[in-house]
Amino acid sequence: MQTITVSPGVHADFDVNQKLIGLEVLDAAEVLGQKLQFEMALPAFADAA
Repeated sequence: MQTITVSPGVHADFDVNQKLIGLEVLDAAEVLGQKLQFEMALPAFADAA
C-alpha cells in the first residue's frame, strides 16, 4: 500500500496495483468548508447473468 498527499490534509491510499483504495481528508470541515464536490470515473461492470 502507498499513501500520497494530494494536497495539504488530503491523502490517497493505493494498493499494490496502483488502484485507489482510500481517501482521507483531515479536518474536512475546515478544508472543504460548506461546499463539497467529488468526481471520479468508475469502471464499467458487466451484468451478472
